[in-house]
Amino acid sequence: MIALLPVALSYTDVDDNIDFNKLIHTPQLKDLILCLLDKQPCSTQMVKYRAHAAEAIDNACANCMVLQKQHFWTVLHALETVYPDLVRQVRDKYDPEGRHFARLEGEIAQY
Repeated sequence: MIALLPVALSYTDVDDNIDFNKLIHTPQLKDLILCLLDKQPCSTQMVKYRAHAAEAIDNACANCMVLQKQHFWTVLHALETVYPDLVRQVRDKYDPEGRHFARLEGEIAQY
C-alpha cells in the first residue's frame, strides 16, 4: 500500500508522453504560457496541466513524478530564456506573494 502512495499523489491525469524538448522549440511554447495565463484557450492536453499549476507551484511539485519535474524544468527554463516577461506574469498569477516559486525552481532544477 505504501508503495502506491507516490502514484496516488502524482498527477496521473496528464499526458506525460508530450515531447517537451521538442515543444520548447515551437510556437506552442508561447501557446502553453498564454494558456496558463488564461489569455488564450488551452489545447486538450494543456488543460490538465493548467488545472494542476497552482498546486504544483504552491507545494514545489511535491506531487509530481520525476518525469513531470523534468518536464516542468525543461519548459520553465526555456520560457525564462525566450519569454521572461510572460514568466513574470505566471509568477504574479500563481505566486503573487513570491513565497513559492524559488522553492519550486530549487526542487525541479535537480532534474
